[in-house]
Amino acid sequence: MMKKVRLSSMTCKEVAEKFAENPVVLIPNASIEEHGPQTPMGDYRLTDIVSEKIAERTDSVVPVDI
Repeated sequence: MMKKVRLSSMTCKEVAEKFAENPVVLIPNASIEEHGPQTPMGDYRLTDIVSEKIAERTDSVVPVDI
């Protein structure tokens, strides 16, 4: 079973248990910039995915998207 790392996918009880073990929250931060009219502006997704992978390895969590 895959670890839950997103606060939005956890119950209040799961969040309390997680923070009792490891009260670390990773906050993804990325820019959104134009790359031309043909390309979507989704740079932030890379940071989002990397933060999930780090959270899985460090047993921490990622809050809701900002």
